Amino acid sequence: MQFVGNFQMIQRPFKPDGGGMLNLYQAIQTKQAKSIPSLYSKDINKLIQKMLVKDHKKRPTSRALLQDPILVQLMINYSSQVNLKE
Repeated sequence: MQFVGNFQMIQRPFKPDGGGMLNLYQAIQTKQAKSIPSLYSKDINKLIQKMLVKDHKKRPTSRALLQDPILVQLMINYSSQVNLKE
């Protein structure tokens, strides 16, 4: 569950300037996402940046992300941690 807790810390890459959901939507469309905390690896940062590409033609599909070596390794590591606890 630590992975889930850590992910929750970085799930808000855009901070609205106030004014509610409309401003948040505009921020997502027009602003650069803030970088994730440095305690996360460069690989995690690269993966998240791939997911935040605004142009949907350049952004990887979910299938491509599931085959990304970074995510594959994360899933293997997480799976082995969960299996050890059972």
